[in-house]
Amino acid sequence: MSEQPRELVLLSRAEQVLAEASTIDEVKDLRDKAQAARVYATKAGLSKTIIVHASTIKVQAERRLGEMLRVLPLANGAPGNQYTGKVVRSQKEPATAQEPTMMPRAVCGTTPGNNHQLATRPF
Repeated sequence: MSEQPRELVLLSRAEQVLAEASTIDEVKDLRDKAQAARVYATKAGLSKTIIVHASTIKVQAERRLGEMLRVLPLANGAPGNQYTGKVVRSQKEPATAQEPTMMPRAVCGTTPGNNHQLATRPF
């Protein structure tokens, strides 16, 4: 009786884990591990069967991920974003707070030039 290579047994176990995965994070993790296994098998010169098996698991995980994402509700955008268009305010609705402005010169008593002069004077 010939035993399967260890890598092939691990990849078969990965298929079982994929079938049992219930969260998106689990599926993404498995997809990443299958990709890493494929790269390792290629660099290590393992058999083409193992490389193809790892690639197949990766594709299956991506399909499963797509199925799981398809059933998730899409996020609702904020009003006035690039996807929903501008928010139109009614004439009765007052505008929100005005943009901040600099205080008039007479009120604050200094200007940026004065600040520079004050900074160069000795105490």
